[in-house]
Amino acid sequence: MPPAIRFIAPVFAALLLSHCASTKEDDGPLGQPELDHLEHAQLDPAPETADGKLLDNGKPMDEAPATGLAPVSGKDGRFVIRDAQGAMRVDGTLKQGRMDGLWKYFDPSGRRLAEVGYRADQRQGPVTLYYVSTDGKAAGRKRMTGTYGDGSLDGMTRSWYPSGGKELERDFDHGILQGARGWQEDGKEMTDGAAQTVALQISKSEDALLSELEAFVQLKIRQHAPEKTGPPTGKP
Repeated sequence: MPPAIRFIAPVFAALLLSHCASTKEDDGPLGQPELDHLEHAQLDPAPETADGKLLDNGKPMDEAPATGLAPVSGKDGRFVIRDAQGAMRVDGTLKQGRMDGLWKYFDPSGRRLAEVGYRADQRQGPVTLYYVSTDGKAAGRKRMTGTYGDGSLDGMTRSWYPSGGKELERDFDHGILQGARGWQEDGKEMTDGAAQTVALQISKSEDALLSELEAFVQLKIRQHAPEKTGPPTGKP
């Protein structure tokens, strides 16, 4: 696997809870994580306390009494997901029940994993991926920046190695890769063909990563949406 492709796997692994399992390596750079293993992540729909801890004496939300907790409306408001240790893993806003504005994803140590803009559940606006705690000294550095328009990458997207050296520049037009320049870790420029190949592979891996994060969020939104009541039946 080229060095440029390996970077996504550690990022994705960092997002998953310690008990999450993945499938075989031949499933691709990201594998196919099983979302049902993430069900122990807790939703915190109530305002945070001053020290950022879970409310109700730190008990997971599904074990804490509902009294006093702000319910998830399913329409508008902040939507926060924490893991079993109380660490924030996802922080965003719902508008009319859909992901809207800038959403932030974190690894178990609290390091930023990704920041993505949305409008009506569709990627819209800036996206930034970061190196996380498992990446050692690179933790906190930007891994990739770009912009989404109507769900597809649009314009110039840039990527960096853990050392901070430039890795890729990709030019997109509504999701279609128009061209790419790439550099090896020693700074030597890749051939056009090699850069194009790496660009396509990395783009596929990034999309798979974000899709998996979004699927997890959508799962939690559905689990905590208010129950719908149908129209009354029969006459009073």
